[in-house]
Amino acid sequence: MYNIKEFKISNLINDTSFYINKMLDLEADWLDQIAFTSNTQLSQQYADICRQHHQEHKWVLMINPEEDSLEKLTENHGIDAGKILRVNTNQQSININHIEIALQKGNCAAVVVSNTDFNQEQIAQLSKSAQRGKTQCVVINKKALH
Repeated sequence: MYNIKEFKISNLINDTSFYINKMLDLEADWLDQIAFTSNTQLSQQYADICRQHHQEHKWVLMINPEEDSLEKLTENHGIDAGKILRVNTNQQSININHIEIALQKGNCAAVVVSNTDFNQEQIAQLSKSAQRGKTQCVVINKKALH
């Protein structure tokens, strides 16, 4: 004979685990980490991001973008750079708190951060901020070739 209380508790545990995993999946959707090896690849990534958010009629904020790849957006991909905000930190370290604020405000369709070295804790912070503000966050870094 089955113990009904045990059965219900195990169902509750399984259901809770399912919903926690679902919530974590939702958070992951707001942040992408992309590696590139060439400026052509990077330009294509920038173009894909801009096309994806074109219909939202919001800004795309790019922090530390590669200028050559950004300039190719109009030339090679037909992207209107008029809705792209560019911020260069001039080799100073990026203040993650400023990025979190931009993500949480939700004024931009996406925040793209290039050439950074965020740790897992910082990536988790950015993901939560992106989810709160319903703003896509994309972290793009050059992949080292061995």
